[in-house]
Amino acid sequence: MEQRFVEMVATEAAASPDQVRAAVELLDRGLTASFIAAYRRDATGGLDAERLELIERRNQQFITLTSRRDAMRANIAAANRLTDSLAAALDACSDAVTLEDLCLPFRKRKNTKASVAALRGLEPLADFIMMQVPHPGPVPFMAEQHISAEHHVLTAEEALEGARDILSERITFDAGVRRMVRDALRDQGVLAVSATKYMGAQRQRFEPFFTHRKPLRETAPADLLTILRGLKIGALRTELVIDEDALEAAIVARYLKDPESSFAPEITAAVRDAFRRVLRVEMEEQIFAAAQQAADEAVIADLRRQVETALMTQPAGPVRLLAVHPIRGGGTAFAAVDETGACLEARTDAAEAPVEGDAAPKTVDVAAELLEKHRIRLVVVGNSGPARRSGRALQDALRATRIRGVHVIHAPEAGISAWAASAEAAAECPDLAEPLRAALTLARRGQDPLMEMIKLEPRHLAVGPHVREVNQRRLQEALFRTLEYCVCRIGLEVNTAPVHALRHVTGLQMGSAQNIVRRRETEGPFTNRAQLKDVSGIGEKSCLLCAGFLRITGGEQPLDATRIHPEAHEAVTAALAAAGLSAASLPLADTSAVTFAESENPAFGALAAADWRRELAPRGRIPGDAM
Repeated sequence: MEQRFVEMVATEAAASPDQVRAAVELLDRGLTASFIAAYRRDATGGLDAERLELIERRNQQFITLTSRRDAMRANIAAANRLTDSLAAALDACSDAVTLEDLCLPFRKRKNTKASVAALRGLEPLADFIMMQVPHPGPVPFMAEQHISAEHHVLTAEEALEGARDILSERITFDAGVRRMVRDALRDQGVLAVSATKYMGAQRQRFEPFFTHRKPLRETAPADLLTILRGLKIGALRTELVIDEDALEAAIVARYLKDPESSFAPEITAAVRDAFRRVLRVEMEEQIFAAAQQAADEAVIADLRRQVETALMTQPAGPVRLLAVHPIRGGGTAFAAVDETGACLEARTDAAEAPVEGDAAPKTVDVAAELLEKHRIRLVVVGNSGPARRSGRALQDALRATRIRGVHVIHAPEAGISAWAASAEAAAECPDLAEPLRAALTLARRGQDPLMEMIKLEPRHLAVGPHVREVNQRRLQEALFRTLEYCVCRIGLEVNTAPVHALRHVTGLQMGSAQNIVRRRETEGPFTNRAQLKDVSGIGEKSCLLCAGFLRITGGEQPLDATRIHPEAHEAVTAALAAAGLSAASLPLADTSAVTFAESENPAFGALAAADWRRELAPRGRIPGDAM
């Protein structure tokens, strides 16, 4: 990556240029953001996965930019049209839009009015008008000199019209003018929205925007996506309002030397044609596309934070739970599960929906019966506002019964209906109706949100009115990244983790995750991480990436039960031996006696040593542990 790009990325990622260069070097070697954030922290100065992802994305963008820039420069040079000023502009280019503007005049084009005028011999007249030198005569006199029956130019006005076409195209291709128009539309443009005659079912959703009038740059990303959705389905019409006359005057001033000269009408007309016919339309399309992309990124970032919060909700752990889940249309579904998440009992009641702030009597009776029958003292409800209120009402009502010590917890509800209706849920719970499957997965989410929620495709975990309005491919890719970060942050027990969890470990694909499960089912549990290399689809690089995130409890190597990567086992074992300890004595109540020697390996620095020390100490239960 070029130094100027390194500095740009460093500013955006709130990192130093050295950190960015180190991250890019590791990423170019095929290492992933999750792996680098966990096991190359000393090399990058402790960059987290999110910043590494940003650096990776920008690195790919700049690689694409420089490759296209070099290809375009070669093509222009081959045509002997590369000037020093253009070469300098290409070298200074830092975004794809500017690059396309600079190279626009050198593209092959179909016949245009300007190219036809050039074939009619009118380029000298256009040059004369653009240079604005009042010799050898005024504009009308020069136009008459280009009357030619051979070129089908029969009048001076026809000659001027052709010259204006040529000038208009030149103005359209001027990278500086394009930037001026684009910046003005972006910074000064007011987004004016109005209603159409659309009377579809979604009309009510767009009513708040029927009189929207606000600068585009001040329009909230979520609002912009809603407006663009309304535009797409025909419920809204939009216009980017700007003082066109002032902008035209600014463009004219860029070219016109003397407003009183005979050149002024021709240049003004050419500017007006270029602006109204081409620049206004093209630049507005670019501005809306860029604004939509920025809005997509902002909303997707919010959705990722929402999903991450849900996945990392504190788990209740391997305890018995009763899930109480309202059924759409009335009634309540109940599911009692044991410590392993197996269903003890599931049923529904046909009671009416509870009144706000109260619990339906029948719901309380059924809950009390199941709590007593299965010796459960923990009730899980959803985390939405209504569910929380119902949970408080239920807890208050249960206090009036003979059951004591019942507590209510909340679990994420995102995607519950999607999972309950899926083929996977039907195969897993063939004897349960959809409402009962929903209650069952809610109970398991109370025990371990991460392990239960990653059964779903990531897009089902994002909830909100704008989920379907953002770019679906980008959303899916971003949420897959979020799931990967969450799974790798927690780690998995390789001998118990299901396929739907293993596939989110960095370095593993669905096929290799299935092969891990098949291997342990046919040949018995893994006893050391080195056996991962024997799994079909896992090579040296894949094993390097995934091994640290896959734990083996009770195996041949005690360190395999920690997040310490196998590449560091030798160094950690030596440090333990120097302190008169061994890995067999893990976890250590006191790690202060363990001193890690300095190493020439850039992966084994102070940050890595602090991580090792933390892994050698006792740890409490975390999400993802086998129940």
